[in-house]
Amino acid sequence: MSFALGAALDSAGLRRPSLRETIGWIGDGVEALVRSGLTAAIGGPPDPELLRATLAVFDRHYRDHLFVSSRLYAGVSATLDELLDAGTILGVITNKREVYARRLLDQAGIATALSFVYGSDSCDAGKPSPAPLLRAAAAARLEPGACVMIGDSANDRLAAGAAGFEFVYAAYGYGRADDPNLTAGFGVIRTFPALTRLLCPRRGAK
Repeated sequence: MSFALGAALDSAGLRRPSLRETIGWIGDGVEALVRSGLTAAIGGPPDPELLRATLAVFDRHYRDHLFVSSRLYAGVSATLDELLDAGTILGVITNKREVYARRLLDQAGIATALSFVYGSDSCDAGKPSPAPLLRAAAAARLEPGACVMIGDSANDRLAAGAAGFEFVYAAYGYGRADDPNLTAGFGVIRTFPALTRLLCPRRGAK
């Protein structure tokens, strides 16, 4: 994502943002990310034509370089296998567009572990709306209170609360590890494998 944003801004003759800047803008979807990058580069809100053109370049680069300089966090594949073995229904809800999310998960090698993938364009609204979470609960034939949202942003926390999901804060992600608005949830994990101990305590204790 950082690569695609840098290429898009470079095509407009604007400076490439740092990785730290880009991380701070992630979470509200592609258009918000590109708008933030443009705003920082030109010192004010971009006009609609500049935003449209830059978004088009971003889309092209992002589509062709989804997993460039990316890798799974340590222990993700093994943890997904353990959760599946315990009967957990797994899925992804993201503010990326669904087509990009599916391609990214496939390239990461974990798509087959997931029962559903919903993007920002899969429902009437993306996070922080509860719509995609409620759709996931209905698809899994579960009550919202039996579901858990694992996330690292305020959008994740707000969506979980609105949907009636429990919330687990992934403190190793893009959010601030000490943000009380995120950590006051169902639990906090500092590594992905900690999910097994949190969601399946008997199995995780082995």
